[in-house]
Amino acid sequence: MSFKAYVMKIANPAQAKILQDYLQEMQGVGWFNHALRVHKKTEPFEENDIVAAITVDRGDLRESFVDETNVCAHSEVPYPHTRLGALNVDEEGTIEGMTIDPDINLENLSSAVECQGACAVDIIFRLVDGYGVLPIVIVGDEEIYRGEFENSVANALKRIDRNFPDLRLTKKG
Repeated sequence: MSFKAYVMKIANPAQAKILQDYLQEMQGVGWFNHALRVHKKTEPFEENDIVAAITVDRGDLRESFVDETNVCAHSEVPYPHTRLGALNVDEEGTIEGMTIDPDINLENLSSAVECQGACAVDIIFRLVDGYGVLPIVIVGDEEIYRGEFENSVANALKRIDRNFPDLRLTKKG
């Protein structure tokens, strides 16, 4: 056998968990390389998909997921997946239509796919006497941002807006 690079769509948190379990079973002969975001339809992936790039010492990925490691049934194997060599890859290793997302790793892959599109975001303004207002952004159970102290809630909100320009805020409650 020889090591092969694969790229697979991770559509939901259950598939992220299956991939985590699979790679745990394949320690030493399989690992997570990075996550990519598809920004332009690239067969077999659609725009906005999150895909995982993995390397494993197995030629038949589906069989390895199901029969070798028993982490899932055939119908649960993350799909679509393909060998890296089937995609257009330039000399630097960049896959056409995809970019590496350095903020996604194997541990937070589940929350990344869960929040694909839209998800609940909590913004906390912590008032600390003598220091000011500290803006904190939480997605799910994970703190994703802790800003610098500001002199007012309005300025703390402006800092969040500068760091997350695509975040659309709606008032809760």
